[in-house]
Amino acid sequence: MFQNKPLNLKLRPPGKYAGWRLLSILLMGILLLAALFTYYFIYNNIYTTLADANAVIALNSQIGGETVDQVAYEKSLELLKTKETPYAIPTTTRDVFRNNIIEMYEQKASTTTSSTVSSTP
Repeated sequence: MFQNKPLNLKLRPPGKYAGWRLLSILLMGILLLAALFTYYFIYNNIYTTLADANAVIALNSQIGGETVDQVAYEKSLELLKTKETPYAIPTTTRDVFRNNIIEMYEQKASTTTSSTVSSTP
């Protein structure tokens, strides 16, 4: 029934369809890479989006109604308004360094005059 024939493992010279065989192998590889990329894209974008949406729904169901302290809220709004208003620097500020130098000069002058006045009987 079955005849045992030896396998012919000799390499034959490339025929006229060798280019087509190589091209078909390359196309199958490209199609496999495209299918893998499509799977990766679907997994990253669609499934993770669905998982995130489920997490949001689960978290929204756990949120309880919190009472807001209206007095503290109004106070914080007031503080924000005062923080946002620009501060006007008054024009009548004194020059600290200039005034100190003048005062020191006047003190030296008054001590020298008072010492001369007090030295005379």
